Amino acid sequence: MSSPLATLTAMATKITHDWSKLGKNCINCVHDTALEYDAEVNVIVFKENYYLYKLAKHDEEYMFALPVIKTERDKKETFRLDAVEDQETNIGDRFEYTVTASRKATYKDFTPIFDISSDGRIDFVPIADDLGEYVVLIEGTDEEGNRDTVSFNLNITGFNSGPKIGPIYDTEIKVGERWSYQVVASDSEEEDLIFSDNTELFDIDAITGVIDFTPAEEDVGVHNIIISTAYDMRGGHDEEQYKLTITK
Repeated sequence: MSSPLATLTAMATKITHDWSKLGKNCINCVHDTALEYDAEVNVIVFKENYYLYKLAKHDEEYMFALPVIKTERDKKETFRLDAVEDQETNIGDRFEYTVTASRKATYKDFTPIFDISSDGRIDFVPIADDLGEYVVLIEGTDEEGNRDTVSFNLNITGFNSGPKIGPIYDTEIKVGERWSYQVVASDSEEEDLIFSDNTELFDIDAITGVIDFTPAEEDVGVHNIIISTAYDMRGGHDEEQYKLTITK
């Protein structure tokens, strides 16, 4: 019985032979062969002239490179996927990105962490098992059958701790009396925060968190639930509830 390493070596030899014999870049062929051998395969690096793959079976790993084959047809075609900058997101945060091309195309991915839609949309929420750095390879095909690939690094980090708002105490003010209050919030990732409220009495400054207004007679009464919310750039938020009483 062959060892896992011997199996991976044989697998790489077969893939390389089939790749050369076929005379074109067939990424699907690589993954189909991996299934035959009951092994895992992932692209580690994609450059203009080569793909670097990693094969894995049990506790053994084997890396090998495949050349990017450019046929005469490839050289004449202008269909290209647009470059994608390296991306970063957090476990539990929604990640959205749309891959684009020089003309209309359908897309597929070669990564286990998400499924790209046929029109190029990536939309998923990483889970704890997804923590780490990935080289993501996307393939696009236009209506004439021309293909191109693009790769980018995706770094999935730990949970976003989200912002925290300091306490806002119950307050009583009089009609005609200007009330100014600075909502204090912090974020462990030191991200910019956006403030909002759910009341018609005033509009909190979205950037500074300052509440500044003068109540009118029609505002007299007890306003039980006024919530000021701070959102960070990755969707984390915190809410603070307090009671504002306005008297004559």
